[in-house]
Amino acid sequence: MKKDDIIKRIKNSALSEMPDVLNRINISNIKIDEPELSKSPFNFRRAFSYTFASIFILITGFAIFNFGIAPNITDNTPLENETEVVGFQIVSAATLFDSSAPVELAYTTTSNYNIIELSDDNPIVDNLDYINRYIRLAETVLGNQNSLIYDKVDSTNPSYEHAFEYRSADLLDNLIVYEGFYNQTESEGHTITNGIILHDDIEYQFNSFVHEVNGLTINKYRIQIDQENYIEVTNKSNNNIQKFSYKVFIDGQLDNESELTLTQRQNIFRAEIKINNQNEEMTLNVTRDSQSEIKQFNIAYKFVNQDVEGEMTVNLYQNQISNSYQYQYNFGGSEPIYHDRSIQAGNKAVEDDFRPKPGQTVNNQSQDETTSTEDQPGNQPDNITNGNRTNSSNLDIQINSI
Repeated sequence: MKKDDIIKRIKNSALSEMPDVLNRINISNIKIDEPELSKSPFNFRRAFSYTFASIFILITGFAIFNFGIAPNITDNTPLENETEVVGFQIVSAATLFDSSAPVELAYTTTSNYNIIELSDDNPIVDNLDYINRYIRLAETVLGNQNSLIYDKVDSTNPSYEHAFEYRSADLLDNLIVYEGFYNQTESEGHTITNGIILHDDIEYQFNSFVHEVNGLTINKYRIQIDQENYIEVTNKSNNNIQKFSYKVFIDGQLDNESELTLTQRQNIFRAEIKINNQNEEMTLNVTRDSQSEIKQFNIAYKFVNQDVEGEMTVNLYQNQISNSYQYQYNFGGSEPIYHDRSIQAGNKAVEDDFRPKPGQTVNNQSQDETTSTEDQPGNQPDNITNGNRTNSSNLDIQINSI
C-alpha cells in the first residue's frame, strides 16, 4: 500500500471518531478578560513630597495674594495713593532745610574718641554738609512701612477745612509728626491747594500750582524761606517708578540739585539719591538697617568726579559735652566722622501712633482700598503725559520761620 493511501485512511478514521460539537458553540457568550495591569507599590516618600509641594504652593500663593508682593521682591511704587505722593514731597523737601547752626568739622571731640582730624582729601568730608541734609531726609521718611502713616484727620484749625498728619519714627524710636491744614479752590481747570504744615513749632506755608513746558504738565513744589532761599521739587514719577527731583537755591543761586528714586523691599523704604553740588556728583543708596542691634543706615556711595566708591553706615552718637545726638559716619577700619543732627528729641513712638485716629481715614493702604481721594491735597486724577504720571495739584511751600 502506498504511503499516501495509508495517511488518508488514518485521517478518515480520526474524523469519524471526533464528536460533532461545532454547531453547539455560541461565540457571543464567550467572555474574554482584559489583562490585569501591574500596580506599583505605595511610595510614602513620593506621596509626602507631592503633599508638601502642594501645601507650599498654596501658602505661597495665599501670601502673595494677601500682601500683594513676595517678601524679597522690590516694590518700585511704594507710595500707594495721592496723599502719600503729595505728602512725601512736602515732608522730604522740608527736611532739607536745616534749622541748626553750621558745625565746625575740622575737629570733633567726643568722650570715647580722641580728637579726630578729618582728611582734606576724603570726598565724604568735602561733601559732608550736603550728605548730612539727605541723611536727615532719610531719617524722617525712610523707615518701616508699619512705622509711618499718612492719616487724613479732622481739621482743628478754623481757617482751614481739611487736614492730614504724617507720623514716623527716628533712629531713637522717637515720634516725628508733621501736621498739614489746607483749603482747596478751582482755578483754570486745576485744583489749587493753600495751607500750612507744622513741625516742631515751625510753620510752613504752601500753595499749589501747575507748570507747563512745551505742552507738558509738570508738577512743581517750592519750599521757600524767602525769595532768595527756596527748594523746588518736581515729581518725575510714572506707573513704573517713583522719582522726585530737588533743586536747592541759596541766596538766589543754585546750591545743589538731586534726584531721589524711592523703592520698598521687605516693608523697608529705600532710596537712591543722586546729588550734584556743582563741584561733585555723588550717588547714595540708602537703606535703614532693620537687622542690626544698632539702628543705622547702610549706605553704598559713589563719587563720580573722583572715581571713588565704597560703603559706610550712619548711626547716632550721644555727645556728652553738648548733650545732644550727632550723626556718626563709620567707614570700617577708619575713624568715624561726626556731624550735627538737627532733629529734635520727641516722645517715644508707640504702636498706636501708626494707626488711623478714631473716625479718620488712613492713607497707607493700597489705592484699591481707598475708594475716594476727595479732600486730599493734590486729589485730582493722574494725567499720563509722555509716559509720566502728573498730578493736577502741586504744592508751592513757603517757610515763614526756621
